[in-house]
Amino acid sequence: MVLAAALLAGCGDGAGVRPTGVASVEVIPGATLLVGVGDTVVLAVRVLDGSGALVSGEPVTWRSSAPSVATVDEAGVVRAVAAGTANVAAEVAGVRDEARVEVWIPPEVAAYEPGVSYRGRRDYIEYIPGRLPLVISAPHGGSLEPEEMEDRSYGVLGTDRNTVETLLAVRSAFLARTGYAPHVVISHLARRKLDPNREIVEAAQGDPFAENAWREFQGFIETAKDRVEADFETGLYMDLHGHGHDVARLELGYLLAASDLNRPDAELDAPAFAEKSSVRALWLALDIPFSQLIRGPMSLGGYLGQVGIPAVPSPLDPSPGSAPYFTGGYNTRRHGSRDEGVGVSAIQVELHFPGLRDTDANRRAFAGGFVQAVEWFMDCLL
Repeated sequence: MVLAAALLAGCGDGAGVRPTGVASVEVIPGATLLVGVGDTVVLAVRVLDGSGALVSGEPVTWRSSAPSVATVDEAGVVRAVAAGTANVAAEVAGVRDEARVEVWIPPEVAAYEPGVSYRGRRDYIEYIPGRLPLVISAPHGGSLEPEEMEDRSYGVLGTDRNTVETLLAVRSAFLARTGYAPHVVISHLARRKLDPNREIVEAAQGDPFAENAWREFQGFIETAKDRVEADFETGLYMDLHGHGHDVARLELGYLLAASDLNRPDAELDAPAFAEKSSVRALWLALDIPFSQLIRGPMSLGGYLGQVGIPAVPSPLDPSPGSAPYFTGGYNTRRHGSRDEGVGVSAIQVELHFPGLRDTDANRRAFAGGFVQAVEWFMDCLL
């Protein structure tokens, strides 16, 4: 009885005691990227006791496995020193964890050579300079899904199938027809990893590797636009996408809503519509009504119709009516001429799939007609 009482008393006394001391340490984030010498990141630690409760106030000792690559101070501030990889460890009460820190130093390019492929870190983003006053990008056709990047948890995640292949077919058709190529920018990442047609918060969702790829994509477009403006003063940027709407036609996005395009020409010609469009610079430079620039015979849609490619808006299909229609996204807003009214104008080009993107033969056939229409449009307006 005495022994049993002692055992019961012991069990009872221990039931209310919580484990004490540090049981685990986690460095946050567990992997990160620094771009360029001097770039910094602040690492944090999550310390738990044996019951899983947070522990605070314990001193943290930081160490870098490669101070020649990245240093760390007593506050967890990591600073890039040279290209390479370092493991940065945090130790609390004898318990440690570490994070992998990569330092990436982009190569310096004195001058971009037309026709040469330039790639960012790990070949996620590609830029092929051209000689025409035309920049074309494909943000959503990539297939790479690197493990180092977290999957995006919200937003559109689906791939625009075969848009990269269609863009390359268009580039080849330009070379065959004119002997010159447009500037080309491609994201080879799957959209679940990066969406370069969104602002960086939604595009990368906090992942440092995706954020770097986003900056490379946008930076290559800026580089291409700068070259166009230096050589021609003005030009055109096209962002190539794929749509799955029921109507098999190109959707040309000028940052105008369907309700804007559903208006008659007399109303669409009001300056307010031109001033909020991505082709504001073209409108300012031309002596034609805005409706004619968007859907008249000299519009891109008008020239596409002449080569047998249906498009909206155009003379034959002036407005989307009540059908689904893409107006243009982040890239069209950022790289067009809505805000500045000078330089490069932008058009988002949405491509249907059946009969266009689905086979190599169809992509090449489309590219031939598309290039002819774009050439006519640019000859008349630029």
